[in-house]
Amino acid sequence: MSEHRWSNKVLTDIKAVIDLRTTRYRWMSDLDYEKAMKEDASELVDFLRDHRSRDVYSIDIEPTYTQLCQFCSCTAEADAITGEPWCCSRAMEHWDADQYCALTQAGAP
Repeated sequence: MSEHRWSNKVLTDIKAVIDLRTTRYRWMSDLDYEKAMKEDASELVDFLRDHRSRDVYSIDIEPTYTQLCQFCSCTAEADAITGEPWCCSRAMEHWDADQYCALTQAGAP
């Protein structure tokens, strides 16, 4: 996602991801598979609580960043080609002013 002068990149979510490698069999429904994953997660929590040593396990941290409009705090949405914002009129006005300044500095009539 490109950064714009009218938007800010902010951390909106972060989570730890652990791959449990739970097997999903063809006969399992979505609910059965979810139940099996929850049981495996519970067993992992119990294992980590019972073992003080650093056994080999992997926990990945996945941050989620989002561009938020600095005027309306909504997700910053812009045209993919021109970069013109769509989220609010204040962002559009700010973008128009930036475009005018860029054109006048480039020597456009």
